[in-house]
Amino acid sequence: MIAEILQYFVLLSLVATVLILLPGVVRARAWIGVPLGVAAAGIAGVGLYLLSGDLSAAEFLSAWAVLFGVVARLLLDQWSYMASLLLSAVVFAGAAYLVYSVLAAIVDPLGPVVWVGSVVLLILEVVALGLAVSYAYEVLDVLSRRRPTLHVTPRTPASGGRWRRSASDSDPASSSSTWRTGRASRQARSTRRRGACRPRSR
Repeated sequence: MIAEILQYFVLLSLVATVLILLPGVVRARAWIGVPLGVAAAGIAGVGLYLLSGDLSAAEFLSAWAVLFGVVARLLLDQWSYMASLLLSAVVFAGAAYLVYSVLAAIVDPLGPVVWVGSVVLLILEVVALGLAVSYAYEVLDVLSRRRPTLHVTPRTPASGGRWRRSASDSDPASSSSTWRTGRASRQARSTRRRGACRPRSR
């Protein structure tokens, strides 16, 4: 069963990677991503059935993959479903490989020497798997995460070549006070200009 799990999630990782390379799929919304994920799980299930001939295992693992894709999507905020499905497939494929290698070393009849070497190899494989999952997470996080949209506040030109925030986006009281202050300063400048233009009496 471990060999079938390993085969299935390797196939699913391959199929999901091919789909994600298509334009727009990696950030597709749920109404597009979930059907594509179900299709990827079904294709991997067909591949497993062709390799092993076990129909029940193919059906069970396909449903399992779709379910854990949903779980990963709920845990990974702002990710797409396809990216969540691919990351979960990579994690399950790596975990199944580690379990398979341990079982293969346990049943090996060559003795303790092989077991010691298998432990060292297992440690290296765990490190390699951690690096692979971390790399996959970083890449998928950059490609699939949907950032919140930033709304830019429009600005309107005021007198004197200055830019002032529009009154609809600011506080009404503050906007009214700013308008009165600007009007008073303009009146003061106009009064000074008129006084400067009058002829001086001798």
